[in-house]
Amino acid sequence: MSADTKWLDKVNLLLAKAESTEFPEEAEALFDKAQALMAAHSIDEAMLRAAGKTRDDVITTLVMIQNPYLNQKSTLPSYGAKANGVQTIQMVKEKGSVGVAVSLVGFESDIENTKMMFANLSTFAVRDMLKQRVPSAESARAYRIGYIMSFAIRIGERLAESTKAAEEQYAETTPGVGLVLVEKKAEVTKAFREAFPNVRYVQRSYRKNSGAKAGAGGP
Repeated sequence: MSADTKWLDKVNLLLAKAESTEFPEEAEALFDKAQALMAAHSIDEAMLRAAGKTRDDVITTLVMIQNPYLNQKSTLPSYGAKANGVQTIQMVKEKGSVGVAVSLVGFESDIENTKMMFANLSTFAVRDMLKQRVPSAESARAYRIGYIMSFAIRIGERLAESTKAAEEQYAETTPGVGLVLVEKKAEVTKAFREAFPNVRYVQRSYRKNSGAKAGAGGP
């Protein structure tokens, strides 16, 4: 990985502002900007690696998700990981455990970006969720589960759009970017399949209640 950390200082500043603001729209715009910087740096790293000028290996690591709502919060690193070229799998929760592990497979620099984004998104999402007024006719737990799931899906889509825009902008001025990114994705997919050859995919469901509507940015 390259030694330049100016981009990282900017990302940390944006994420700190996003976590501290009381305005959700401002926070999400700041998350978008941070993701765009992460994506641009990731492309830089991929191009340098392809040219043999730096080294960044595919690794597997874990992030721990703690109660409450751990199954729902585990979607945050998953959706954020997609925007950073990282693949994820939720591990089986051990009996008596208060948390669940999510495995991340990707290039080391992309995993660091994913973990950094997750830490800030998790804090913001839980804080914003607890600020919401739960309708008296609804279960607070069901409302909050719906909120976190919808928020994770929506913010994941926004982060993916920021990454796509950065890649398209880069491709306009730098030949060969598309091929490098395709090869990079193939390396991660290969490593993921080798690490987890017997993956079982499960569709996670949740109620489309007023909490889900709030998490999706609805009135």
